[in-house]
Amino acid sequence: MSKDVLQLAATLEKLQTEWWDLALDEDYPGALGPPATANQIAALSSKVGHPLPPSYRVFLGAHNGWSQFSGEASILSTGDYHEAWYDDARQLFGECLIPDANPFDLYIPIVAGPDTRLAVFLDPGKTDPEGEAEVVELHDGEEMFRHADFGSFLEARVVIYESLIQTERNGSEAP
Repeated sequence: MSKDVLQLAATLEKLQTEWWDLALDEDYPGALGPPATANQIAALSSKVGHPLPPSYRVFLGAHNGWSQFSGEASILSTGDYHEAWYDDARQLFGECLIPDANPFDLYIPIVAGPDTRLAVFLDPGKTDPEGEAEVVELHDGEEMFRHADFGSFLEARVVIYESLIQTERNGSEAP
């Protein structure tokens, strides 16, 4: 696993809070969830039909989701998989965006929301020897990025927010 996912989550939350203040002069609306129980994590693994990668289990054990992680898209809590909007997003992806291969059937969704512009999935078909799964980012139904694991996905977000903050402060992008 790349850097400690809990450290990365804390860093990313701090950066998002800073960017919202600098760029929008508003409080960051997102929030890390409370810890998930071992039973909630086991039930989620059973529901999705695949073992969850170690880094994602660590994250859920400390933070059961992350509301408004990116716009209306959240890192899903164990309870989100039972919400009506989740079923609506699943149906939209299947009917409109990707009719031949619904990613909700192929992958394990970990970031989604009512707006469905951003969806992030774990790919249980691409795991390393430690059980870490690749992370696939879809924007408007198109695969945009793949990351080695959940930690690498968070690291990429840290880099994005560092660049956004640099731009806000200096009017130029970070190197």
